[in-house]
Amino acid sequence: MFVKFFDENMKTYKGFQWQEGVKHTTSGEGNLCSAGWIHLYDDPLVAVFMNPIHGKYDLSMCQMRQVDVGGLFKYDGEPPNCFKLGVTELIPREIIPIPEMTLTQRVAIGIYSALQVCSNPLFIEWGTDWLSGKDRTSKATWATWAEMNSATGSATGSAAVAVAAAMWATTWAAMWSVEDAVAKNVVVFNFPLVIEQGMKIK
Repeated sequence: MFVKFFDENMKTYKGFQWQEGVKHTTSGEGNLCSAGWIHLYDDPLVAVFMNPIHGKYDLSMCQMRQVDVGGLFKYDGEPPNCFKLGVTELIPREIIPIPEMTLTQRVAIGIYSALQVCSNPLFIEWGTDWLSGKDRTSKATWATWAEMNSATGSATGSAAVAVAAAMWATTWAAMWSVEDAVAKNVVVFNFPLVIEQGMKIK
């Protein structure tokens, strides 16, 4: 299923106005992040997970729509080894429910993704214990983050803020590494499968 996010007024980047059932076309020129491509996803859960670093839509107000696509296709990797795609022809269709994804599931997906490329034994041990439910304590999270960053002196701050920052910074930094590795075809990475694993975590 191909899907695309729109704001509550059915607008996208730079205020571009769409209409349901009306086809929009682009040139197919340039890289995936240029105006030559219309951005979308081939999995609703991938769209929701990547939203904080892609479209950054307010999920409480925006629309997710099923879309018809055609023309040229451009992926940021080899499917399913990719995170997003672009097309040159797109017709917005009906609004569909935005899948719910808890913070715990987001973190789990980030950890599963990071473990695809991360070789740091501290992160591997922490991530494995977190996913299994063996140890999700703030103490373990902060201790891992502090030890991984002790050389730079960046591990400071109040406990509550630090734990949240540690969890998000560690997983998202690793996610960027994964995305870079995928773009360079360094790893074979089935992102929808990783998301399926993460969504099982409670």
